[in-house]
Amino acid sequence: MSRRQLSHCHAAAGFSLVEVMVAVVLGLLLTAGIVSIFQATSSTNQLQHALARVQENGRYAVTRMNTDLRAAGGQYCSNAGSVANATFDRADPQFSQESAWREPRLLDSAFRLPDWGTPGPTFTVPPPPLDLSARFYIQGYDCANGNCLPAQPVLPANLPAIGDAAGNRVRGSDVLVLRQLRSSGWDVVDCVLTPTPLLRVKPAPASTMPPAPADPPFDIQAQQVVMLNDCEKPQIFRAGSVGASAALPGGFDLAPSVEAANSGFVCPANTPGREVRVFNMSDDFVTITYYLRLRADENPDASGRLIPVLVRREARTGQPGNTDQVVEHELVQGVERLDFLYGIHRGNDQITYLTAREVDAAGGCGGQPGSATAQAGCGWRTVHSIEVHLLLDTVDNHFGLVQSDSAYRYSIDGPGFVLPPVDPAAPMPVTRIAAGVMMRREFVSLVANRNFSP
Repeated sequence: MSRRQLSHCHAAAGFSLVEVMVAVVLGLLLTAGIVSIFQATSSTNQLQHALARVQENGRYAVTRMNTDLRAAGGQYCSNAGSVANATFDRADPQFSQESAWREPRLLDSAFRLPDWGTPGPTFTVPPPPLDLSARFYIQGYDCANGNCLPAQPVLPANLPAIGDAAGNRVRGSDVLVLRQLRSSGWDVVDCVLTPTPLLRVKPAPASTMPPAPADPPFDIQAQQVVMLNDCEKPQIFRAGSVGASAALPGGFDLAPSVEAANSGFVCPANTPGREVRVFNMSDDFVTITYYLRLRADENPDASGRLIPVLVRREARTGQPGNTDQVVEHELVQGVERLDFLYGIHRGNDQITYLTAREVDAAGGCGGQPGSATAQAGCGWRTVHSIEVHLLLDTVDNHFGLVQSDSAYRYSIDGPGFVLPPVDPAAPMPVTRIAAGVMMRREFVSLVANRNFSP
């Protein structure tokens, strides 16, 4: 055999079994590390997304509610209120003469409060002195024990009952009813009493700024309820007739109803610089109600699961003779608890925060000026501010969540942190909603009643 042929005959070479096994083990360790990092990153991202959802939902809920709370009782230059005695053991909120004078005088039995479960103020014609009290602008209900107090006035009509099924109100959640006049009105340029009372009104919204989209041109119709406001003593009555004005080109003549004329209607004083306006109470005086409702989870993999949602309900009386026009919107999902505390302005210049049943329970209120009849619920005239408490969850379950991360605090129940039930199907305290595996956070907002004017 030649030397050239021998050079191609080498021994076989390769990895030994030990080397292969070491390589496999190292590969498995590396793969396990990558999977572990991926799982940790994925879990962290899910938790961050869930927490961001809670924060965004809470921010929106608080912002939306604050807007309505700040406007509660709002009406053009005729806001009112009163101050309770120092101990609030006997409400007896005292009227200042100025505050009492600002409250609108009711001149027509056609007026009613929108979405008012209990019949509103009633009177005969001609009526005794009867004003639209500031107690009707804010009304809270404390539903902590399964039933809502105060029992009178009753909750708005057709509000869902408390229960554990889809469509029911959430157990233990409060209800808040607010009322406001949401319009800039229309300028009244003239008022005459003879031969019959008559107002001459400009057609454009009364504003020095460009009119807002919510302020349409003059839209009052005959038989609708209006408010004439001169910043001294507003009057509420029904429009007997409405038509084009011959004396005011492009304007309108509005004649108060015969009932209003017989009940003491007066023309505002023609004082230079005073801006007299008329408002459509049927369309622009609204009732806003906040409450929690259960809805069915639309996820087909979570059949039977219920999600608590924050609902905003808005109602107005609308056209004469019709039922209230009611619209409801679900604002935010995952709101498990809703509680309100009401800041009462006391005579010693202190603010005390009470529940709705505590505000309403203080009795012994005297009547309004000119009336000997005690006014029920007059403690609501003294509400200076409202403290809102919401408990929000992540809506969806996160089964990788460790129990320590699910701890939460809800200050209405106490100052400490608590853990939800370990079993996801077990009910939560108060609400009886399935606990799931979620994070929960409390949101608190303190809103001053800007229209409180004692």
